[in-house]
Amino acid sequence: MLLSLKNKIFIATIPIIIIALSIFTIIFFFSAKKAIENKNQAFIDEIVKIKAFQIGLYIEEIKRELKIISKGQELTNGDLYSDSTLKYIKHIANLNKDIFEILIISDNAGNTISSNDIKVNISDREYFKNIISGKSKLEISEPLISRVLKKPVYVIAVPLYDKNNKIKGIVAAVILIEKASKSIQDLHIKGKGNVGIMDKSGFLIAHQSKQYSLRISMYNVFEKSIKTLNKDFIRSNGHFIFKNNHQSIYISYSEIPNTDGWILCISIPEKIMYEDIYKLLSLLLFMFFIITSILSAIFYILIKRATKPLGRLTKAVKEFSKNSSEKKFNFTTKDEVDELFNTFNTMSKTISNHTKILDEKIKSKTKELTQQNIELETLNSNLKLKNEELYNIATKDNLTGFFNRYEMYRRLDFFISKSLRNDNFIFSILIIDLDNFKYYNDTFGHDVGDETLKLFANFLSNILRENDIKVRYGGDEFILLLENNLENSIDIGNKIILELKKYRGFQSELSTKFNKNLNIEKNKWISCSIGVTEYNTSTRKSPEEIIKLADDALYKAKKSGKSRVEY
Repeated sequence: MLLSLKNKIFIATIPIIIIALSIFTIIFFFSAKKAIENKNQAFIDEIVKIKAFQIGLYIEEIKRELKIISKGQELTNGDLYSDSTLKYIKHIANLNKDIFEILIISDNAGNTISSNDIKVNISDREYFKNIISGKSKLEISEPLISRVLKKPVYVIAVPLYDKNNKIKGIVAAVILIEKASKSIQDLHIKGKGNVGIMDKSGFLIAHQSKQYSLRISMYNVFEKSIKTLNKDFIRSNGHFIFKNNHQSIYISYSEIPNTDGWILCISIPEKIMYEDIYKLLSLLLFMFFIITSILSAIFYILIKRATKPLGRLTKAVKEFSKNSSEKKFNFTTKDEVDELFNTFNTMSKTISNHTKILDEKIKSKTKELTQQNIELETLNSNLKLKNEELYNIATKDNLTGFFNRYEMYRRLDFFISKSLRNDNFIFSILIIDLDNFKYYNDTFGHDVGDETLKLFANFLSNILRENDIKVRYGGDEFILLLENNLENSIDIGNKIILELKKYRGFQSELSTKFNKNLNIEKNKWISCSIGVTEYNTSTRKSPEEIIKLADDALYKAKKSGKSRVEY
């Protein structure tokens, strides 16, 4: 039995369709698979890196706070076991209760007082020995069981110096391991995987689930996967595949800054990472079947229509061969040629109509997209404003609008780095303390005190250059970072003191603000004492040391009668 032309074309077309779709599907699948793998791995690595950086910032904040606490006069000059000292550390601990659990002060024999009134001896602790011996100026302990809290903790400690700059003990913050575990509980991918923190020896010190025992050696767990590497394999950022009981697990890790080699690590079964790939494969197979069926049907119809005019033409040729008279050229309007032209004209008209309809749809969609772009631009503008608002919240004092202490240290680090690169770059630090501010607070209330701080801040903004760094350091203390040498900075300090006197203690401004007459005696007017120090390449001191020099100069100004500049 002979096959018709349309069936031959159809049988020849089907394998071509299947092969073409198969090649396209395979290429698309493997390209998409690789892209999804890279995207998922990069996403996980970035999340781990960001979380490690956040934990590092948290530890850095504790370190900086401990250094500030250790320099307090209550600790350096006072009796460590006095009621005032205990009251002081309780106050500090309460201010920082969100940062650490308890605050411990120890003498050089290891006898402690703590913010929760429990006294223990820590002379056998490794971190205590390292600091007291002068071996280290900052210690982060290995996980241990606290003798005060009776729970697993780690300790961050710094030296405590007396007024002769000799080590008289330590100041330490105690942080619960449980808090570290809670901080990583939200680090999941699709609700799966395990998250932990390892120390430099490879031991697990924190895990998001309490069912895991701490102090498990993760190097032993990963031994088969890292047998070709040494135990220093985890020192920055990276990932590797861990084979466990015929299951592949993706391990991503990142070193936590400001720690002694701690590592944040997340493990996720590869099958979880590849769920999207399996879904894509299922979808492609389904679409392959659907598209193959649809194309086969379409091609069959098209082949049938395309071969039909040929059949009519064949019939006409046969009829013409039977009759050789001139009438053989007398084709009617229904001949195959006319049918082909009519079909083309009809098709052209149909396509034209479809094109017009499509153009209208495109115009409509373009209008919708234009409107959506306008809305997106509005959202982007609002997002920019929100980002600026968040930046101000993070870096500025909400009362005065000046930079806060955290931003000041960041700017100071930048100034020091710039000075080390450029010998000609010199800057100065001015610490300003308001005289008689306590009188304003005690006599007229804290609302007047707050308004006084704002007025003084506005006064500084008006008298200083716009690019001068203005900081509210805390309470009634302000810090200025000026790109001036010592002599010019002293002149500016004297100008501030003289100009401030003209405001007569802000008596008029405060009276207007609170709609009442505030009678302030002249000797009680707000004034200021200023300590100045200069930083140049020959100085080479840390930010804390520079501020200490300026603070010493401020103390000298206070002792010399206030309302003056000392350096």
